[in-house]
Amino acid sequence: MKELYKDFPFIGEGGECVQVAAMLAMFVREILPRYTLVPAFIFNANKSRSGKTLLAQMACAYASGRLNLQPLPSTDVEQRQMLNTTARAGYPHLLVDNIEGFFNSADFSAFLTAPTFQGRMMHSQKDFNVEICTTVCLTGNGFTIGDDIQHRSLVIDLFVDEADPHKRAAALGDRVIENDWIMAEENRANMCAAVWGLVQHWAAEGSPEGGAELAHFKSFSQVVGGIVMAAGWPDPMVRREMETGGNQEQRDFARFLDICIFGLGLEEIAYADILKVVRNFGLFDWVVASDDDPMTEEDFSLEKAGEGSALDAKDRSTFGHIMSRCTGGSDRGLIYHLGKNSVEYLVSMPKARNRRKMYFEKVTPEIRERLAAAR
Repeated sequence: MKELYKDFPFIGEGGECVQVAAMLAMFVREILPRYTLVPAFIFNANKSRSGKTLLAQMACAYASGRLNLQPLPSTDVEQRQMLNTTARAGYPHLLVDNIEGFFNSADFSAFLTAPTFQGRMMHSQKDFNVEICTTVCLTGNGFTIGDDIQHRSLVIDLFVDEADPHKRAAALGDRVIENDWIMAEENRANMCAAVWGLVQHWAAEGSPEGGAELAHFKSFSQVVGGIVMAAGWPDPMVRREMETGGNQEQRDFARFLDICIFGLGLEEIAYADILKVVRNFGLFDWVVASDDDPMTEEDFSLEKAGEGSALDAKDRSTFGHIMSRCTGGSDRGLIYHLGKNSVEYLVSMPKARNRRKMYFEKVTPEIRERLAAAR
């Protein structure tokens, strides 16, 4: 299998070991306990023609010889219909190719974190509830992804140095892998034999469990992580952030906190002022338009910052949901470790009578007691 992957531009050993885990995910469901949850696999690259879709196709199609590849539907309703069709048909995989921009979906998150899926038949009032047997693969070039999905995924990162992808293909010569190579029966048989060899080796070693456990995916982590590590690869379940794109929501919120707490010295900030900071520093720019003439961090102040144009109803709702996720979705808030010294701050956004504020509190024993009492 190392020979198979040697020409793909993985970033470090992490990408290759997660690719092996993706291959195993399509192969070992029968030895996993029933209702075992399987994470999604994100194939992320810095540019096109990196081989990300080929790797995803390799993981999805080698066992069955069929490929369920689709673009990401543009609306939530269409995305839900795609998941409904996939669940009802019992497809072993769903490959969503070339995602652009920011992607987050409550339906996809639910699909990844429940053993069964409930939906409604098209053109009917009848509901259905089926067992999920589908592994989800997502591909894109530096796309950004919401926190909910990223925490339910394993990442395969690739980086191409060549500006012209055709030069890279020419350098590989006869070693270039194309779709027809993946679908050829002989090559599929060889890939199945290689994966089965990994399983047999793991069994011969006493079926050791894996190392790290991906939250919500304990059985998968133990079995698939154990198979991959028994073959000499690093632990595929170790949390790896996407090298390009990735969880921009969390990165932008961490930057926002750094500006507010360490730059401005704030202990609280009103909603209107949150938008001033966000606009000036180009944060969450897939929802909130950035200022045309932003101030530097040294010059910035809430008093000098302009109000900017009002958000429309859809963007206001989206931004509100982002702030809610980043502060825990409740009045209690979330603890963040900030700055070079990893100082703990409780960040909360409790509902007030007519307006909302965000509060930044340095964590003390009293705050921890308050949080424990609220559980």
